[in-house]
Amino acid sequence: MEKTRINAKARKAGRKGQMEIMGLAIIVILMILGMLFVIRFVILAPEKDTQDEFTRTQLASNTLHAIVSTTTDCHKMTFQQLMTDCAEHKDFGETDCPGASGSCNYVYNELRLDILPAVLDSYGIVNYNLTAYLEDGEMLFPSIGKGDCGTVRKLQPQYYPTDRGTLFIDLMICQ
Repeated sequence: MEKTRINAKARKAGRKGQMEIMGLAIIVILMILGMLFVIRFVILAPEKDTQDEFTRTQLASNTLHAIVSTTTDCHKMTFQQLMTDCAEHKDFGETDCPGASGSCNYVYNELRLDILPAVLDSYGIVNYNLTAYLEDGEMLFPSIGKGDCGTVRKLQPQYYPTDRGTLFIDLMICQ
């Protein structure tokens, strides 16, 4: 009888040991799954190129500022003045520019054919999009773009007051 007691105690101890080992095995499996999760989503995650994003944002902002400040051949007015004229005098603009039927067409043609391609191509920019619109969403002229911008973060537009509301000008430089 004493032997059966010892065997029963040994079996209980054995079962207790087996349960401890199972518990340790579960903990090890959970740790391995946790490590795989960390490797997959933290270590192997694609790096965000902050410097490239900053460079594109600054290039767009500085280029747009330079463009709107540039004096044109149209009565020595700046692009900002011509765009304001275009916004205030719907469709053509009040100012008659050489080679165009108004300030709207002049700005559109100059930006589309000369300024944007010359400036942005010199920096190796392949994809870009320029839009000029009033706060009610009315476009001054069709968007001027090259390539596909796809999904891109909306950049802070430059804005100017006009008699018809605020004029917003966006230049997005895309990847």
